[in-house]
Amino acid sequence: MKKELRKRMLKIRDGIKDKEQKSQKIVKRLTNCDFYKKAQTIMVYMSLGSEVQTAGLIKKMLSDGKKLCAPVCVDKHTIEAREFHSIEECVSGAYGISEPVGEIVTDIDLVIVPGVAFSKNMHRLGYGAGYYDRFLARCRAVSCGVFFAEQESLITPDEYDKELDYIVTDENIYEKGDLK
Repeated sequence: MKKELRKRMLKIRDGIKDKEQKSQKIVKRLTNCDFYKKAQTIMVYMSLGSEVQTAGLIKKMLSDGKKLCAPVCVDKHTIEAREFHSIEECVSGAYGISEPVGEIVTDIDLVIVPGVAFSKNMHRLGYGAGYYDRFLARCRAVSCGVFFAEQESLITPDEYDKELDYIVTDENIYEKGDLK
């Protein structure tokens, strides 16, 4: 079931128009949130393909004086966070995704999470390998998924799927507990 939903939602995401403008709206919404303003160390993903673009977000975070780290694949089930100071210092890593080569970071306040789809009840559909679910299970940071509004879908979570604390789209901000 998740495999079919993932395929359908990737097709929808790939077809979204104005991704750059919508990504800019997401950056503006996210960086105006109190949980962002309070965070000193932020783990952010390096966008690829039709994902919400993070280059503008990274630039804003750096100008706001945030300590940044990004995920690095350690093995086929695990990611760790490594510090970086600019996108240019990252190298191509697993799946062709840019990865930093800096020091391992464990004192993370906020994790920005990508995904294929989201539901208003704070669930996300990732790419199927469980990297972020495993990472969030051992991390005490606030989690925030960033998505285009078109990525909303009904998601039936598995027992190991982690709920997000926040979801920011180009149209709304959802907070854990809003719909409960």
